[in-house]
Amino acid sequence: MLSTLAGSTPTPTPTPTRERDPFAIAHALSSIAYSSSSFTSPPSLATGSGLHAQCIKLGVSAGTFTTNHLLIFYKRRGHLAGALRVFDEMSHRNLFSWTAMVSGSVRNAAPDLGLQLFVSMLGNGLCPNEFALASALGACCQSAVANARLGLSVHGLAVKAGLDVNPYVGSSLMLMYARHGRTAAAEHVFAGIVFRDLACWNAMLEAYISNGYACDAMRTVVQLHRCGIRPDVFTYISAVKASSINSELNFGRQLHGLVIHNRFESSTSVMNALVDMYFRAGHGHSYLW
Repeated sequence: MLSTLAGSTPTPTPTPTRERDPFAIAHALSSIAYSSSSFTSPPSLATGSGLHAQCIKLGVSAGTFTTNHLLIFYKRRGHLAGALRVFDEMSHRNLFSWTAMVSGSVRNAAPDLGLQLFVSMLGNGLCPNEFALASALGACCQSAVANARLGLSVHGLAVKAGLDVNPYVGSSLMLMYARHGRTAAAEHVFAGIVFRDLACWNAMLEAYISNGYACDAMRTVVQLHRCGIRPDVFTYISAVKASSINSELNFGRQLHGLVIHNRFESSTSVMNALVDMYFRAGHGHSYLW
């Protein structure tokens, strides 16, 4: 105070470092990327782009931690071009960076790009984790040019990494084999997974249904029920389809009872599957009334 009265210039207050904190910016990006409130509209793409511009202005955009969160934001908002631009400008990419781009490509209907990025990731000496493997397998399912041999190669990588028994990877493997009509291979994967979650059971059901093995699908539904696993919408849709294909109306009626008991009547997809089943069996009128 005395120095100020004497006419000297006061020492400026240091600028808070919080606005330059990459963790704070990453947290903000993560918050808007995963925002899914049903009461308010999700943050717009411009909000994230504004944060991106702020990162560049503050000089924190070059950090891998911050740029990885930028990748997540852009991919979840469906702006693959923005994610690619950030990815191309990264001076250092880690496994998270590559996995985010592979999954982002698959998520935004660019499976061939996802596969190219996956191969490039391997070329850079990185060992894929379960998320990268599942994304690559998802790309094999979506791509019009990918064949079963490519899926087998990814399966080999999963075995080498010890992730072929991982439920997340296993369900993706089963769906990939189902896509290429290799039901026996899907069964082999299913048998090797010790701790099966509902996604694994649903993937096996999808493999059977998509290849016309209705009896096996019905048997799998019974096994799932005996294991005490609570079905979801996808389980019921596959199970009802199986009863339709096999003309097993009694089985379908039991499923209908379970749908009511477990309060899935609000699911349009499940109810449509039931309506289709009853009409195929010639009982559409009695069902509607």
